[in-house]
Amino acid sequence: MGRSIAAGIGGNSGWRALTWAVNEAERNSARLVLLLYVRPPGSPLDPLAGELGPAELELVDPPLARAVVRARSRLGGHRVALLAPRG
Repeated sequence: MGRSIAAGIGGNSGWRALTWAVNEAERNSARLVLLLYVRPPGSPLDPLAGELGPAELELVDPPLARAVVRARSRLGGHRVALLAPRG
């Protein structure tokens, strides 16, 4: 599994991007890298660095957290990474 699919999620087109990315990763046996919107200073996620888990995402966007859990269930947790860069 050398190939990765990256998609920006969050915002108006985030759900479509997530759906496309999960389908594409499944079709190509690729790793899925989901990039969450940039964290503003003072965000509840600010102290966290690198990859986020569902519990951290649940703090700021519960529906998106559930969607990421479904993606991990569908593809396998080891194939889905969720990143939230600081901005």
